[in-house]
Amino acid sequence: MSCCLFLLLWTAAQFGQSNTGELRLTVTDPSGLPIQGAVELVSEANQLRQNLETDTQGAAVARRLPFGMYHVDVQREGFATFSGLIEIRSALPTDYHVTLGLAPRSTWKRPCSICIRRARQTALARRLCSTGQRRCPGDRCQTS
Repeated sequence: MSCCLFLLLWTAAQFGQSNTGELRLTVTDPSGLPIQGAVELVSEANQLRQNLETDTQGAAVARRLPFGMYHVDVQREGFATFSGLIEIRSALPTDYHVTLGLAPRSTWKRPCSICIRRARQTALARRLCSTGQRRCPGDRCQTS
């Protein structure tokens, strides 16, 4: 008898209401093409921090998120970082679309001075070799 009661209570608990939800995130560029990027979900109230990566279709899924407000950050090199808030309040999946804008030119990574110097030296070597004026640096060609 107690075994049947336990089984009945366990079954009822399985069909009970859940206090967690699911976030389905899609990330695209301004033209609508999917983007792979890093996603961070943070809920201070739930003390939850979750890091995700979008796939080649720009999709990421966060499951079993406790109900509440979440801060969403999406990053991808060459694009402006997206920050937003979303509320998970249903066991039904929540769809959330993010469009990343292009990063301002001032935030682009610039080559280091060593790389620039090497590129200039290579260009100088090619120019000297092509004109045949003198021997090139690094013995790349033997014209005189």
